[in-house]
Amino acid sequence: LSNASHLPLLADFATNTSRNRGHASLLIEGLRAVEIHRPATFRVLLPPFISGESFAEGVQAAALRALVAYKDAADLDYVMSLVKRDDLKSLVRWTAVAGLAEYAPDKRAHEALQALCTSTDFEIRARALWALGQFPGNETRELLMRASKDNAPRIRVFAVKGLARWKESEVNELLEFKRKNDP
Repeated sequence: LSNASHLPLLADFATNTSRNRGHASLLIEGLRAVEIHRPATFRVLLPPFISGESFAEGVQAAALRALVAYKDAADLDYVMSLVKRDDLKSLVRWTAVAGLAEYAPDKRAHEALQALCTSTDFEIRARALWALGQFPGNETRELLMRASKDNAPRIRVFAVKGLARWKESEVNELLEFKRKNDP
């Protein structure tokens, strides 16, 4: 289904919900095709997959990845709102956080990610740090460098992943130090 010629089958899955909701692997593959090919007519079909309570968590996350792949600024507020929805499954919320990286260098996405860096949810915080790595700026670099020294190993790992795209000597020295000394 990830072949573009099979995209029309996904429309059937989107409209014939009673028959197809149980076929998560097929839906995920179809949504992967949408993520890859981004046909204009499918973008509007994605939100029901994301917030549809009867869809499997993997289907919801795949639909969100497909929506974010369009990189349409009109979707940014929607993606940011998903992070705050406690009624959504964790994978969907985590995918929304990581998806904010696709909106770089949008200031609103950057501010939302910075705010998430203080979250008590370690997964949200870790993914926000990784996503921030896609945004330029000294403030972002400094935040990631501080987070790379956090007490929580998962936070350090994602901060380092966020720093990996930076090519500055100060960052390279820190990454080399982390490679040698941080278990």
